[in-house]
Amino acid sequence: MNKRKVLIAIIMVIICIVLALGGLLLVSDISSNKPIENKEEFSIDINKIDELKNRNEYYDVSKCVYRYFASIRETDTVSLMDILDKDYINEFNITENNIYKYTLENKSSNLHYYIKDIYYKYNSNITQYVVKCRVLNNTTEEDIYLIILFDSVNTSFSVLPVNEKYEDIEELELKSDVTNIEKNEHNTFIYNSIGDETMCKYLLEDYINKVLYFPHDAYNSLDEEYKDERFENYENFEDYIEENKNRLEVSDINSIKQPSEFSRQEEYTEYLEGLDRIYITKYSVENDSENKRYICLDNFGNYYIFTEKSMMNYTLKLDTYTIESDKFKKTYEEGNNQRKVQLNIDKFIKMLNNKDYIHAYEVLDDNFKNNYFKSEEDFKKYIKNNFLEYSNIEFENYKEEGEVFIYQIVLFDKLSRSDKKLRMNIIMKLNEGTDFVMSFGAVN
Repeated sequence: MNKRKVLIAIIMVIICIVLALGGLLLVSDISSNKPIENKEEFSIDINKIDELKNRNEYYDVSKCVYRYFASIRETDTVSLMDILDKDYINEFNITENNIYKYTLENKSSNLHYYIKDIYYKYNSNITQYVVKCRVLNNTTEEDIYLIILFDSVNTSFSVLPVNEKYEDIEELELKSDVTNIEKNEHNTFIYNSIGDETMCKYLLEDYINKVLYFPHDAYNSLDEEYKDERFENYENFEDYIEENKNRLEVSDINSIKQPSEFSRQEEYTEYLEGLDRIYITKYSVENDSENKRYICLDNFGNYYIFTEKSMMNYTLKLDTYTIESDKFKKTYEEGNNQRKVQLNIDKFIKMLNNKDYIHAYEVLDDNFKNNYFKSEEDFKKYIKNNFLEYSNIEFENYKEEGEVFIYQIVLFDKLSRSDKKLRMNIIMKLNEGTDFVMSFGAVN
């Protein structure tokens, strides 16, 4: 063997030795649990309490919270005993006679809540969720915490009320010794996979609940720019609630009767059809780099635009006309005069359907207002006495007289509960941009 071959052989042996030593070092690092660099990107701290962002889990937990409060509201002590954490029951010697002292003391029939935040901690087959709720108990509002424990093996859950007050969620001590939750008739759960349609319904239910029982929080959930443009102040928002109170109340899931309260399905269906309740008829979903936007249209023709930054952390707009979208502006700009007048009439009728008398009054021609409606209150009274409550539009005859545009329209009942129709002329002048002024008069 010549020297060159010997040299190559020596080099190959050295390479094999180096590779073998490298492998041994790697095994040594793994067996000794030596931390790797940038471990934040590759590991999960199971002791850390994190904000819950998965909407399926959020929905599942919210249903358990609902069952807990429903048991208290309905004084269903049997169900409540089955739902409560067993260690909690044993620690305080809880019985059906004293159970409300350790769940919600001084409870009343006026009991309402909404979920502010949910945090979670995974631990083997038991997951613990910390739920922060805003609770209205008679006239008292307060924030409380509940720990919801999920047993993924038994598909069961339990509720552990937190009696102490905490400023920081990290200070709250979770259970450390729970290994399973015994299943019973009232504490089972089913994992859900919810789609965008269910999410839209869930968001709307949350908003209606806040409007009726936590109006200040509902007001604060509005998009800031929209809130200033549409309502200007909280008093105007209160007026909006009062104008829409009847349909909001019958849309509250806690006030709607259940199928079990009727002897036949037909009776329940007839009952629901007789309610002017709000429900979503159409929706769309938009995503950008930071937010998810749910655009919902209800059966009254009103919009709800939820911009969600994280689970149930949303801002809301209640129409599409107060702050016009770029899409609307482009459509308006590209339309001819007739199309622009149609879009403006549609906007005006949406204002009336939405009980937005402030903005509807603002678009009226000054001379028309001075002759017929000296004040916004006069206009509001006239609309309530002479117009349909919720209208659809049919566009009929259109003509132009110089810079004045006249459109004959027909309004008919949006809910199809009345045969009444209103035929009228809309007289309009187009200004700069999307601005306009108008007047109207009945057609014989």
